[in-house]
Amino acid sequence: MILNGGNRVIKQDVDYKIPLLSWSDANTLGVIGVKNGQYVFWLYDLVTKSKLPLELDRFSNIRSFNFSGNGRLAILSADLQGQNDLFLISSRRDRTRRLTNDLFDDLDPSFIPNSNTIVFTSNRTTDSVDTSLKQYIKSSPNYNLFLFNLDTTANVVKRVTNTFSKDFHPKAFDENNFYYLSDQRGIVNLFKYDRQTGIYSQITNFNSSIKDFDLDFYNRSLALVTTKKLSEDIFIINNFNFQRQIFTPASRRKEIQQAKIVTEKRKKEPAKNMSIKDLINSRLKEKQDTSRQEQEIPVEKDTTAIKSNVIDVENYQFEDVLKSDTLKPPITKEKPLNTDDYVFEDEAVKAKQPSETFLTRYMKARESSRVTGPFPYAPKFSYENVVTNFVIDPLRGFSMKIETQMNDMLENYRILGGLQTAFDFKSGDVYLEFQYLPNRIDFSARFDRRVIFWDTPQENITQVEKQQYSFQKIEVGASLPISVRTRVTAKPFIGFTQFLDRGLEQPQTMPVFKPTEYQFYGGAKGEVVYDNSITTGMNLIEGTRGKLGMVYYGALGDNQKSFAQVSLDIRHYQKIYREIVFAVRGFAGTFFGNSPKYYMLGGMDNWFGNTINYEGLQNPLISGVGVYNQNLLFSEFTTSLRGFDYATLYGNSVAVLNSEFRVPLVRALSNGPIASNFSEIFNLLRFTILEPVGLVPRPSTPRIVCVNVLCQKIPQGAHLLLN
Repeated sequence: MILNGGNRVIKQDVDYKIPLLSWSDANTLGVIGVKNGQYVFWLYDLVTKSKLPLELDRFSNIRSFNFSGNGRLAILSADLQGQNDLFLISSRRDRTRRLTNDLFDDLDPSFIPNSNTIVFTSNRTTDSVDTSLKQYIKSSPNYNLFLFNLDTTANVVKRVTNTFSKDFHPKAFDENNFYYLSDQRGIVNLFKYDRQTGIYSQITNFNSSIKDFDLDFYNRSLALVTTKKLSEDIFIINNFNFQRQIFTPASRRKEIQQAKIVTEKRKKEPAKNMSIKDLINSRLKEKQDTSRQEQEIPVEKDTTAIKSNVIDVENYQFEDVLKSDTLKPPITKEKPLNTDDYVFEDEAVKAKQPSETFLTRYMKARESSRVTGPFPYAPKFSYENVVTNFVIDPLRGFSMKIETQMNDMLENYRILGGLQTAFDFKSGDVYLEFQYLPNRIDFSARFDRRVIFWDTPQENITQVEKQQYSFQKIEVGASLPISVRTRVTAKPFIGFTQFLDRGLEQPQTMPVFKPTEYQFYGGAKGEVVYDNSITTGMNLIEGTRGKLGMVYYGALGDNQKSFAQVSLDIRHYQKIYREIVFAVRGFAGTFFGNSPKYYMLGGMDNWFGNTINYEGLQNPLISGVGVYNQNLLFSEFTTSLRGFDYATLYGNSVAVLNSEFRVPLVRALSNGPIASNFSEIFNLLRFTILEPVGLVPRPSTPRIVCVNVLCQKIPQGAHLLLN
């Protein structure tokens, strides 16, 4: 293993052009890859197994590179500030020299053996690399081969090929013979060009295009990457004849392209009646270097120009003499001003103009608007989304939930808020959070308030106690992304609970209220989140996600009320066919400490017609008469147990394993777009639920549970639920 790294994300677009490889010598391999979003150049020694890194953080995209004969220099084709050019770097020191600096693309550079000349491919229309040429120039769709000599001081390159095609990946045998790939015939094949004769010849005639190739002139072998049976493979041809010549007719598509180019070129040619000498001169002029910008010759002013105040006696023109019988314009008499009904000029002009409409005002506004700037970036918040939803809370019943999010254009600052309220407008939740995201570590501040108006359910008691429970919390957090899939979060917080007695529902005598209880908590929450999943539709997910969390509540002033919680939630969604997904979820958690809380297992999230189990001596939803329920605010409902009431099982620890086979019926069977939203989200489910042994205490009274069509009593301990 020479080099490994990177991140694997579900359905990510893989850049197969990275890393780039090139041999410096028989024992040293050059590798250019990406690490932490920046390009890094490694020299790997095969003998010592060592790597020498060199950061190339200036470049945004490196296309290819090649070493010189002695291995001390390397030529790069890279992007810098949105412009692709050639760069020369030292393989041992941090030295960089820019060779070209223009708007043309310079690709696939390589050294000619035993020389300091570089051959590369470019779409340039000029032979100059003049850095002063900065304005936009219409580039050519054709790519040809060029030479650049490092030993010269002239900013000029020399053209090698001049065809209506894309010639790329050149490899030089010597300074006169070049092998390269070209699509001159429509399919990319290997070509050879001889500078001495000016003749190019086709070497291969494969029926699928060649992606890349390499030549071993000493062993007469050819290695190439091409497509076979719709997949790319590497092929090696031994005893290859590099002097062969093959003629292949151009494809129909290529013939049409070439005919179009020739037709457009003929339209620009001068008329046919010009002399042969003029025609030859015009053709020679076209072959001259187009990059040598013709300097404008200042045109001297004509010193023989006659001044306007001097009479030209040689070309004097007499003025027309007005004849006596010429008609004179009639003289109109001005009317006296009417001071009683005087019309000003502006009003007269406006009266003659048509009335303004919305379209005319809009056109004037467009004409007056001009592009201005640039201006420094200033955060301006806008609404990202506002979501209104209905939820069914196990304790507060049918509720309405509103959530919103605001952020700036670059999403460096984010504000989130939400409100959930039951329709009695007493019980509910509210939160407000601010996130600071411009740096690697994400910071946040959040406020939460939770209120429950609770009527205590008591068996064999006609009077119902009415109580109010609330919990207010302020927390700050910091989140560090370890990779594109994993992050670690720490959130210290402080908060307090309030238990308020609201009396009996139907008091018979003067009500007596218990004193209000307050309890302050200080603690922290830590999370490790892994998310390698994508959402393909409503309730349709692919990939894996998991969360390991721990939270500690330290009761200030009364340590006997302190507790902690550890939980692990892992989910995997495996795609079977199209939108059909097999989902598996495993959850385990435990409360511990001086005052551990409870998990209540059973039921489903947002389930209509749900009921709650209030039976059992240790039921966390039941408290003694005249006593506040210390478990109500912090106990958690563990759901995804279809067919069972809320709090069917309860205890300090829980573990549950769910599996579902999700079939979006219409989306799985349809090949076209779906007009109905209901049909698009309609799913069929087959599920299995497993609860391990001894983690959740059973109710004291045995219950009867039906598994499919078999009904039996549940004993104390663990059980398997299938539905």
